[in-house]
Amino acid sequence: MSLVNLIFKSSWTNKGQIGVRLEGLVTFNANLTLNESHQRTSTITDHAIESGAKVSDHIIRDPERITVLGFVTDTPGKFGQWFPGATQGAFDTLDKAWSAGELFTVYTGRKKYENMVIESRDLPRDRDGSMQFSITMRRVRIVETASVKLPKVKVKAADS
Repeated sequence: MSLVNLIFKSSWTNKGQIGVRLEGLVTFNANLTLNESHQRTSTITDHAIESGAKVSDHIIRDPERITVLGFVTDTPGKFGQWFPGATQGAFDTLDKAWSAGELFTVYTGRKKYENMVIESRDLPRDRDGSMQFSITMRRVRIVETASVKLPKVKVKAADS
């Protein structure tokens, strides 16, 4: 079970923890992470040649994806504690993170992922006071273009 909470900030690191934490525009902590799926895929290019066979000559590493299935409740932790609105707060926080489309950092029990964005989220309402959720996040590759000034080249006229 994760030692993190939802609305109130806690000191959490990914060393030795089982859970997930999102940091960026919003901070979100799950009370319990039921499942983490770390997906890696590649695209292999194929080109047909004259004989009809395909030649594969390049592998493109697709951006990393993480899917987290978690649980949030209004009564996390110790017996008798009650945090009304924690579930609604979790819903609002995840909805805001998805709507904003901003980059954030994800800490899981296995790895820290930077430059992530929520690709999809499922926030069903089964009962009051708790919420099971599913979030799929994808890494965004950020590149910068570079430009250089080329020296002027004198072109000689062609002889006719």
